[in-house]
Amino acid sequence: MMSTAAARALDPDIMSRLPRTPPEAFQARLKDALEKSRDKVYVATLDPSIRLLAISQRAMGQDGDSEIDAALPLVESGGDVQLSSLTWSALRDARPTFSPTPGEWGGELAHLLDGDAGLIFFIDVPAIAIAIAEAAEQQGLTTRIEEDHAVVRISDGRFQAVVGTSTVIAEALWTGCGPLTAVMRRVRRIPHELRSFASLKQGLERAFPGTRFDVVGDHIIARAPGQEPARIDYRHLAAAARQSDLGMDSFLAGAVFDDVVEREGDVVMVLRSDAYAKARPEALSRRREDGGLICLAYDHNGRFTPITSVVDGGMPKRPTSSRPPEGDGASTATNVDDDRFAFLLREAHRQLPYFHVDGHAFVVEPLRSSPKADSGARAFGLVGDKAASLLLDPALIRGFCEQLGPVPDRVEVISDSENVLVVAAIGSGATVVDEALRRAHRLEAALFDDHADPLEIHQDIELPKIGGGIFELTLVPDDFFVMCDQADSDGDLGRAHADFLRGLAYEALELFDKAIASFERAIRARHDDGELHLALGRTLSATGEHERAAVVLTRATVALPEHAEVQNALGVALYKSGTAADARQAFLRAVKLAPDEVSYLVNLGRTCCDERRYGEARAVLEHALRLEPSSAEAHASMAVLCHRTGERRRAMYHARAALAEHPDDETVRELLRMIDDDEEDVGDTPEDDAEPQEVP
Repeated sequence: MMSTAAARALDPDIMSRLPRTPPEAFQARLKDALEKSRDKVYVATLDPSIRLLAISQRAMGQDGDSEIDAALPLVESGGDVQLSSLTWSALRDARPTFSPTPGEWGGELAHLLDGDAGLIFFIDVPAIAIAIAEAAEQQGLTTRIEEDHAVVRISDGRFQAVVGTSTVIAEALWTGCGPLTAVMRRVRRIPHELRSFASLKQGLERAFPGTRFDVVGDHIIARAPGQEPARIDYRHLAAAARQSDLGMDSFLAGAVFDDVVEREGDVVMVLRSDAYAKARPEALSRRREDGGLICLAYDHNGRFTPITSVVDGGMPKRPTSSRPPEGDGASTATNVDDDRFAFLLREAHRQLPYFHVDGHAFVVEPLRSSPKADSGARAFGLVGDKAASLLLDPALIRGFCEQLGPVPDRVEVISDSENVLVVAAIGSGATVVDEALRRAHRLEAALFDDHADPLEIHQDIELPKIGGGIFELTLVPDDFFVMCDQADSDGDLGRAHADFLRGLAYEALELFDKAIASFERAIRARHDDGELHLALGRTLSATGEHERAAVVLTRATVALPEHAEVQNALGVALYKSGTAADARQAFLRAVKLAPDEVSYLVNLGRTCCDERRYGEARAVLEHALRLEPSSAEAHASMAVLCHRTGERRRAMYHARAALAEHPDDETVRELLRMIDDDEEDVGDTPEDDAEPQEVP
């Protein structure tokens, strides 16, 4: 942690690391790197604090590994400076809202940024944090850099502004302005932010007379007579006030005390049906012109708590509105609610770009055999809790479309349920749209035991250039819908087969409880069917019921003695239930029946390794890698084997190969850290590459 009160001269080594490249030079260097990386690996220094490793499409394949390995030391060289890496794809997928966008400044090379360009930025994060602190100190402010350099706290002696280095870096890269410009642009706004904090405190004192507001660190503590002290996040509330473009008194005009104190969860809007207003008349909501209700809620980790018209707990309220009643019989309380709704709605709009969406999605395209098929015709479907809420903002619709394919300029958006949304490119045709709605209803029935209320909305929307929302979508395969349709039309083969197909469909969506129930119904009708026992055992194992799965799968082996998948599934269940020796025998039988199935070989190799049969494990895993040289599972298992037998170099090679295929595999990352620790403790020895001895 660093604390300084005024600008000071820095060590020349620190000065050499600080960002200082102007925007024109930064963009020119980035574009030059993109151009030169079209057919090779290219290393560029964009700024003293930012380096770039640009990898061509050719080098991203296996043939380019040596080029990348040769380039990495050039990027990472920097003495004791620890550089943090950031891939362009991660930045792009986060869809930051900075302007201009890469497409606007990238020109003819923008497609390299929008595509799968292998761009890895190596960033001196501490240097950027120091630059932020230095720029703030030059304005007479005090600064404190957190130990991880992720945050710089800037104070005028009373209030604190917080600058996240990651946000500054994202702006520098996304807009192409470079770190110097991003740092100065952010710091120049600090005095205005600090003044807005003071203005907020004064506004709160006027809005809630009799309540005492004290600044304590990065919060305001509010003390109302007869109430427990409450915390107010003044940075969050002041940011909302600045974005509203209203004076502070006008901004706070509709708020009750409960709306300004800190609480868990963001204020969000969700789209509900008219029936919701009848069931929850106390919920704060307003009708939408083209259908449905806009309801305000607190979103805490995906759980929505409705905001009600009545504030519980005896919190002090604003004086009643001085606005005259609207129409005959309109009460003053209604006017207060109107003002409060407007206040909260502004905050909900501010949070919309970060609206979190979970759900299941699918794509419908016309048959290519159709003479009227349009290459741009397609529909996207979304089914999830309150999925229709995406209709509240075109940026959310675009953000959803970006997850699934090319984004059209205009779309028609249809919802007939709170949990269903269909987005179709204009001109896709009624056949595509109707099929998307049919699939959405099928999926909704599988995912939800109770259907959501009807919500009829159909409108055309022009999509913006930048999408919003944070999406965690499960892509539903076409097989799910095919199996559901077959189950419904399967009259010839009987009820057991229909239940089997439904179970397979549920299994494809990882709805394991429903899959197990379907498979069990099928087995009760056909208790000697090996395929049914295999499906049930496989699903039980997926839910962690390995001992029960082993019993069911043993029955499957009696009916299907020559079925390799049954033996492998039995081996998995036995291994995970703690009987590795029996599991090895099952995997041996699976490999004998299907000697070229890589996944079976990997399972056998892992089991042999755990049983210290290292020679046997090596032979099996080497065979798997000959069959599939890019198998992440085979490389990871070989890395474990080599680590256990003291072959650190080979372990490192295979762990890196596994990580190249699955970059997010934390198990392999942990193995790499263990190997690094071993090398630091022991160092490489001539025995590293010696053949391990079989342990009896």
